[in-house]
Amino acid sequence: MAQPYAVVTARIDAILAFDWLKHLPAVTTPTLIVCAADDILTPPYQSKRLAKAIAGSRLEVLATGGHSCSRVVPDEFNALVADFFATAAA
Repeated sequence: MAQPYAVVTARIDAILAFDWLKHLPAVTTPTLIVCAADDILTPPYQSKRLAKAIAGSRLEVLATGGHSCSRVVPDEFNALVADFFATAAA
């Protein structure tokens, strides 16, 4: 069921008002950022900004999968995550 218009717009306003970029340089944990080229809810340029702000992060852009790439292309997604964990643990 769709959320009321006021709820949706309030959530969007809250997201836009929060300056998350200024906090990201403090992240020191190995970070994997996965997105899909066809994600219209969180476009890849946002993931690129995130990766740029977190030193040493790894960005992976899947060709397809949209906003739910972990469910649409689970084998590709899971392979990336498994590789990241294996590499981070080494």
